Amino acid sequence: DISPESLLCKWFARFRSGDVNVSDAARSGRPSTTDDDQIVAAIKADRHLTTREIAERFDIAHTTVAQRLKRLGMKGVVFHHDNAKPHTALVTKKKLKCFGWEVMQHPPYSPDLAPSDYRLFRSLQNNLDGHRFNSVDDIQTYLKDFFAQKSRDFYKRGIMSLPERWQKVVDQDGQYILD
Repeated sequence: DISPESLLCKWFARFRSGDVNVSDAARSGRPSTTDDDQIVAAIKADRHLTTREIAERFDIAHTTVAQRLKRLGMKGVVFHHDNAKPHTALVTKKKLKCFGWEVMQHPPYSPDLAPSDYRLFRSLQNNLDGHRFNSVDDIQTYLKDFFAQKSRDFYKRGIMSLPERWQKVVDQDGQYILD
């Protein structure tokens, strides 16, 4: 009853979310004592929580968290792109639909929505202020050190701020965000 393509999409989504267990999950067990309000409160307190972190916090299955969030209308992955040809190709659109990802279009010439521009390069620009280099090697060493010192959380915060930045642009009728 299920097509091979939809089955592959289901498995891919499962693996992508970090669940690489190929064993059949137990079908019976005690019902969860965590209610939706607790999950929603945790998310409101920390918008960057992953479904895995929520599952660990409340000692419930990751799939239970995902099902509840879906039932509550809370979205999964939002794919933000710049309308480049590879992103708008039919095969890409089909694959994104298969994953169940929401696609967020990127307005052209909008650097205030590109994490590399508003987060990474701004940080680099501030860090470079006042520095003078004597050689290309000095520049390369400086840049390698700069990128190495940035934590994973630094990049995560940049990505996670996209919906808020997007809303600011919409609220300002497409005008640049003045930070």
